[in-house]
Amino acid sequence: MRAKHFCRAGLIAALSVAMIMVPLASAGAQSRVQSTRPVPETPLPSNGELHAALYGIIAAVVVAVIVVIVLIHRSHRTDKSRMITGCVSSADNGMSLTDEGDKRIYALSGNTSGIKAGERMTLHGKKINSDDANKPLGWKTDTIVKDFGACQP
Repeated sequence: MRAKHFCRAGLIAALSVAMIMVPLASAGAQSRVQSTRPVPETPLPSNGELHAALYGIIAAVVVAVIVVIVLIHRSHRTDKSRMITGCVSSADNGMSLTDEGDKRIYALSGNTSGIKAGERMTLHGKKINSDDANKPLGWKTDTIVKDFGACQP
């Protein structure tokens, strides 16, 4: 199951549990059944205090689930920075891609099977910086994310 679907399912489950627990807790507070037991002299928390504690615990769990989901979502955003979109062209030493974002030319390496010259593609991988100023930047491709078809001039 993909992480996005896992996050959604987790949020739905947490909110469902919270929505079930709140009415159950308040239903117990509304039933005014009095016990026949003798009341001890040590002060026990009242029903209101118990319900406040229960609501606080439920709220804390819901907030914790939301924080975890936000953190997971943000960690996947950095994964998107490992994608590049542009037109692929043939070069003397292989293939290159002109990035639509920064207009730089990247020499493609890694898993280049399925990459076709003249196609606009989104590739997942890693940017490779060159030590030589005359050598172009490189892109080590892991997978092809999407093939948009022929490049538009």
